[in-house]
Amino acid sequence: PLRRALLVGFSVVAIGFVIALLKRLPGEEKGLIVALTFILAGAIGNLVDRLLYGEVIDFLDFYWSKYHWPAFNFADSFITLGVLLTLYRLVRAKGGDPFARAEN
Repeated sequence: PLRRALLVGFSVVAIGFVIALLKRLPGEEKGLIVALTFILAGAIGNLVDRLLYGEVIDFLDFYWSKYHWPAFNFADSFITLGVLLTLYRLVRAKGGDPFARAEN
């Protein structure tokens, strides 16, 4: 029960953090908005699983020959894609902070 409560709490904090980031972004940062929305969707998906089932249900399980990729779900895929898109966007910003522009 403690582990579940901690993971639910962490998820709620992470969701709140992503929402706060989205609110700070200017509208022209469409790529970053999409990336953060993917992360948000994945976090909400995993939170729903945790609340309904007590754990995250991983149902995508791939094998190739003798190699096995760890099981995952669509929420994990959305989080991963969102993080990769965010990193790509931040690297492309060439030192500029897309969040700093929102404050001006």
